[in-house]
Amino acid sequence: MSEIKYPKVLIVSDCDFHHGTDATAITIRNIFSGWPVDKLSFLQLKSYHTGEIIDDNKFILDSRNLQLGEILTKVRKQSVNITDAPPVLVTETSVSKLAKLKQNLRLSISSSADMLNYQINNDLKVFIKHHNPDIVYLLPYGRRIINLALNIQRQFNIPVLPHFMDDWPSTIYKDSLLSSIQRKLTLKTLKTLFSNCEKSLVISDAMKNEFERRYKKCKFFSLMNDVEEYAGSCIDENKTEEKLSLCYAGGLHLNRWASLLELCKIANDDVTIKKIAIYTSHNDWKNVEHYFKEFPFVIYKGFIRQTEVLKTLSDYDALIFIESFDDNIKKYTRFSISTKIPEYLSLGKTIIAVGPSDIASIAYLKENDLAIVCDDTNRTEWREVLKNNLTDKKLLDRNIENGKTIFFKNHYRKNQREKFLEILDSLKK
Repeated sequence: MSEIKYPKVLIVSDCDFHHGTDATAITIRNIFSGWPVDKLSFLQLKSYHTGEIIDDNKFILDSRNLQLGEILTKVRKQSVNITDAPPVLVTETSVSKLAKLKQNLRLSISSSADMLNYQINNDLKVFIKHHNPDIVYLLPYGRRIINLALNIQRQFNIPVLPHFMDDWPSTIYKDSLLSSIQRKLTLKTLKTLFSNCEKSLVISDAMKNEFERRYKKCKFFSLMNDVEEYAGSCIDENKTEEKLSLCYAGGLHLNRWASLLELCKIANDDVTIKKIAIYTSHNDWKNVEHYFKEFPFVIYKGFIRQTEVLKTLSDYDALIFIESFDDNIKKYTRFSISTKIPEYLSLGKTIIAVGPSDIASIAYLKENDLAIVCDDTNRTEWREVLKNNLTDKKLLDRNIENGKTIFFKNHYRKNQREKFLEILDSLKK
């Protein structure tokens, strides 16, 4: 067996690769899991200087490194970081006119600041030359970070491979008249990126199809979140469950809590459901806890570390996957495949999915017969769907078997790693 040849990769993003708990950080940690330490370097963008101890393979840029950086750093202290915060990709719509005005003003300031570029100083040049990356792996989310990657590409002749986790180009600054010029400039810079990139990664086949239609000058490949091994056990033909324990583990932001609440209202009448355990951050739960107090079977279990997710979820009979029905949020999530789906599939468990039929995650589960799906096409029948399907052992077993097949096809780490390395090898300078 030949030794795997790993290229040197510079990861350019705003997320904390080693400690981040958001979906993006989890996904890229999985993608680069097992990568030789001396083959990875990190260029992380932050809103402000934190004074943290930096590793030899990590470089941080903050507001001080921007054009007009000194002025912005001073203004930031008076403006709660809005001048150098990452661009807002989704804005709330159900707010008062005054709140909407304040929202647009803040967005106008942050979007204007995103038009300012990072300066590649001597320290950064030395860092890049020292690590000598073969590829720049870019997680783009706005104009500033794209220009930074393009400048690195021009100065050091290093190919850039973007990876899109969401369809932010469709939503960024779209609902703000005050940021219309910033949107045009951002999308123009995005086109420049695609003109200078031979290939790009996206997070789903649905996004691949859409981006191929939208952007003609780049070849797209879907690379989804992966899991190291399949942990599902063989189906026990004799196993019967009188009452089921359900579990949801994840964020309740982006109005996901409303979908979960809708499911709980239906589950309240289902005698087959013993409990619904919820694992989420304390802040997320604090904001919505009062909505769930009427359901005695709902139990808040606290926050769960990523390293403990699979072990914890394996203790439950069925796993809940939710997405928001909010039209404004759907524009942002419609082509994304959630990091939760590969984790759920790897466990060989029954999945209950709640969300709109026209976003990629729900469609992926429904089209491949991987879950009990409660979406907008059968909303009036959710009670019957849940009751009938949770007691249909043949259907549940078939869903699990389908999930195993899809897991090894799209989410098994070994296979995804081979695909990723092949793409990287084709781009090496």
